[in-house]
Amino acid sequence: MKQTYQQLMKQIHVPNVLNEKVQAIAYGGSAKTNQPFWWKPAISIVCIIALLVGGFSFYYIHIPFGGFVMTACAADLPAANDNGGIGIALEKTGEKKDSCLFQIKGDGIQTIRLQIHGGVLLQDGTEGEVTEIQEPYSPNTSYGIRLYQEYATLTITANDKHTTRYLLTKEQLRLSQSEQGEEILVPKLTGDNRESVSGMYVVNTSHSRWLTFPVQDMHIISLSMPYGTSENGTFHAGIDIPATKGTNILVAADGVVLESGFDTTMGNYVVIDHGNGLVTRYHHCYDIYVSNGTKVTAGTAIATVGSSGMSTGAHLHFEVRQDGVAQDPITYFDDTLREQLHMK
Repeated sequence: MKQTYQQLMKQIHVPNVLNEKVQAIAYGGSAKTNQPFWWKPAISIVCIIALLVGGFSFYYIHIPFGGFVMTACAADLPAANDNGGIGIALEKTGEKKDSCLFQIKGDGIQTIRLQIHGGVLLQDGTEGEVTEIQEPYSPNTSYGIRLYQEYATLTITANDKHTTRYLLTKEQLRLSQSEQGEEILVPKLTGDNRESVSGMYVVNTSHSRWLTFPVQDMHIISLSMPYGTSENGTFHAGIDIPATKGTNILVAADGVVLESGFDTTMGNYVVIDHGNGLVTRYHHCYDIYVSNGTKVTAGTAIATVGSSGMSTGAHLHFEVRQDGVAQDPITYFDDTLREQLHMK
């Protein structure tokens, strides 16, 4: 890691003044890391933009002309998820941190304005903390961000007209894995006993699509069958929500019934197309209220909880798929809903 870090530093501009500020304010001068066993050391030279001394977590904001896309890239940091969320680990050597560095990259940018509520910005070449920065754009300028509250909003405006807002929340983050083996950090729910790390979860408020919880009056998710790869190597493509037989199953967002029917494994099932490649699936139903082609609105009852197909008890198996690829449903629940959910 030390050799790799030295190689990276030859290619990355990291202002000394800002590094010193962030370390002094956020990290107490420590430059050592103590990574959990699942952190990956793989590094993509192309993606690396800003780095805190000693290998601390970082991210960058990439701005193509006319829009923003925030992407996580780090020596020990998993990627962004398909719903525009990034988990940024801010816990090293057992200490919880609240700061990181970022740079802004993009085409056709002349001026940049950053505004934060619930936190402060640290700027290279200036003293103290500010809540707004407006200046000519430079791809080499690094900024520090520090959260004072549990929630903060960051607004970035390019050329006084292209604006995107990000919601930043302090969260406990756990490792999640896609069907294709890609690792991401996602918010950890109450009751989840899997390993986690203190961090910051960032979402693009204009890009993210939020779903309604799909079982009426329920906020429990089974811990025995969570989303992801199990210890025996099998992949569970959704979450299981236990409920009494006959409880209403609610459609998670507006859409059209793509498919409904019976399968020996899935039991009675419904598939909803929400547009732009987003699909939700509802398995092991008892009654189904909709048919193929039916238009549905978020929160409408489309079926009831059952135990049809290969099932050991009444529950809903709920999947979220983007362009055919299974996603961790937790990344499609907003922060308000996540606070209500419990795993057991």
